[in-house]
Amino acid sequence: MGEIGFRRYRKYVDARVDANNAMIALLAGSRLAAHSLQLHAGSPHQLPGLFPAVKDIDRFNLLPDHASGLLLDADAHLSAVAVPYALAVYEAFVKDAVAMLKDEGYPVASDRNALNAGRMHQTLFDAAGLPQPDDVIPLFHVLRCLRNAQIHHAGNVTGQVTESLSALGDQQRARWERLTMGPIELMIAEGKLHFSLGHLVAAFAVTKEAARRINTMLGQKISRNSWATMAVADFAEDAAHPRNSRQWKRGLEGFARFHYLGGLSLSSQELEKAARESGLWTTKTW
Repeated sequence: MGEIGFRRYRKYVDARVDANNAMIALLAGSRLAAHSLQLHAGSPHQLPGLFPAVKDIDRFNLLPDHASGLLLDADAHLSAVAVPYALAVYEAFVKDAVAMLKDEGYPVASDRNALNAGRMHQTLFDAAGLPQPDDVIPLFHVLRCLRNAQIHHAGNVTGQVTESLSALGDQQRARWERLTMGPIELMIAEGKLHFSLGHLVAAFAVTKEAARRINTMLGQKISRNSWATMAVADFAEDAAHPRNSRQWKRGLEGFARFHYLGGLSLSSQELEKAARESGLWTTKTW
């Protein structure tokens, strides 16, 4: 059936893909750089002398062997950065989903903590009257606690981290270990967090799946009339043809077929009604 590609969801997907690609590019770049430095192993010359044409190389004023070691260890640092990055992009989308339900008339909690990262899923799914997806949201909370420990506690293991890990069921734990490509125990040593490439993978995979589940839930809870209105406004924002023209109508119908999937199959009549109610179609004929 596909996903409903409404504008805010498309922006989220684009932002997630850009963030993921940027992290992988940095990872690949660090390995390529380390590989190239093998040609200078044992050199007594520092990097600025070896690569004077590389911009800002003087900020990495090290011998090749030392620099190569740092580059090969970049996985842990990039993963520690990627987890907050992936969560920030995703959390903004969740808050937009909450706003969509509120606009639709669902009762949404409004206390000061309702939209914080620890409660936003409860706020969202309680408003929808549905249970939280228990195969993915607990994994998000593990990532959230790891993020908090890394940012606010200098990478020291916190009670929140151990509690979130202990709360995982067998299937959730197995999925986490598949994503991170190793047992949970390897993540903690001497009271410190140890990030790996697997945590980068997990951060983007878990948030991608959670966003898809939210997309499905919105498809069930947002009315067809609201989806049609969204599709019309979405199309009109970038439409190349003049309103009230045959090309505009055909463009709208094609746009809705391509983006507004998820089993919606918005009809031409539904789109016409939304376009007229929005004041974007004003002629008698459709």
